[in-house]
Amino acid sequence: MTVGSLIRVACATAAIGGAVLLTPTPADAHPLDVYLQASYITVQSTGVGIEVDISPGTEVAADLVARLDTDHDGKFSDEEGRAFADVVVADLAVSVDGTSLPITIANVGLPTYKATAAGYGTVKIVATAPGPVSTGTHTVAYENRSRASKSVFQANAFLQDGLRARVGTQERDADQSTLTFPVTIEGGADGSATSPAEGEGSGTLHLVAAGAAAVALAGCAVPLRRSVERRRSSKE
Repeated sequence: MTVGSLIRVACATAAIGGAVLLTPTPADAHPLDVYLQASYITVQSTGVGIEVDISPGTEVAADLVARLDTDHDGKFSDEEGRAFADVVVADLAVSVDGTSLPITIANVGLPTYKATAAGYGTVKIVATAPGPVSTGTHTVAYENRSRASKSVFQANAFLQDGLRARVGTQERDADQSTLTFPVTIEGGADGSATSPAEGEGSGTLHLVAAGAAAVALAGCAVPLRRSVERRRSSKE
């Protein structure tokens, strides 16, 4: 089992087994028989960025393969990935100060057929929800309304590098399918470049405090943070 798959199992165990400390769940729940849908919400100078990583356990991997490989040719095409992402994004909602923002898919990262069938694949869906983000305090609300069988959820907030802002207490429902948090924008919200602090990479994202949930899931958040850093760096 790869390091990445071990991390995904750990995240699923935390989400299901009560390590998040938000809600106890049955002790007999097994991380290999669920979909982990991890959402990473980034407050940006131009709106809100969304990344949803979907990682199936080995016992439900065949279902994800069937949903992706619709022409049964033993591989995933870009068109199949986009069609799958369209279904996922249709179940997402994000708003700022009560105003819903339109969500547009920016990129779909597909694992290999072989890795997915083995239960090690993660589908990464990156989307944007453009909207004005002015200085002051705003409330960001996110919801993953997917009711796909055997799904468990995780949600965390990030800040775009260069955006001078503070995030308040993150509130989640019992299964983490919703996330609400206040964010105070102090500057850098006009899209102008802001030099990173000394010793800080230009593509980093800052994971804000999430109380007990963030502590419990710290090991799960770090690998994704690195993957987002790599993606952002490649775009710059």
